[in-house]
Amino acid sequence: GTKFLLNGQDVSTQIRAPKAGQAASIIAAVPEVRANLLQLQRKLAYPGPTVCEGRDMGTIVFPDAPVKFFLTASAEERAKRRFLQLQEEHPDSALDFKTILKEQKQRDLRDSTRKTAPLKQPEDAILVDSTKMTKTEVVNFMIETIVIKFPQIKNSL
Repeated sequence: GTKFLLNGQDVSTQIRAPKAGQAASIIAAVPEVRANLLQLQRKLAYPGPTVCEGRDMGTIVFPDAPVKFFLTASAEERAKRRFLQLQEEHPDSALDFKTILKEQKQRDLRDSTRKTAPLKQPEDAILVDSTKMTKTEVVNFMIETIVIKFPQIKNSL
């Protein structure tokens, strides 16, 4: 998988920890942070083709992207997936599903109600509710959608 390095050290696990996710959600609400990240994100994606994921990619960062998917699942399913992921990454830690679910709901509320770049589905995005789907089913759905609805993009891949 992808590794994230900070000053030469692998911090891949740490940046996906629950505390890091909660902190990112809080920091993302700061307008000055958003403004600086926006230019960096666009610069990193240029010239494309690029696949990006994030809570405001289709509404704020790349509003003119030719294909947008809005991937969602129930809070319970996302918390379950997160719980299993954290169990695998941190087998010795004391994890509590109810706490993870509570934090997931708090983050969703905070992200969807913030003034700067709130979480919302872009009008032109294709909704993908993955609650009852596997990762493979989600990816296959997206690929099939691109092949059928956006042949001009398929041909440039």
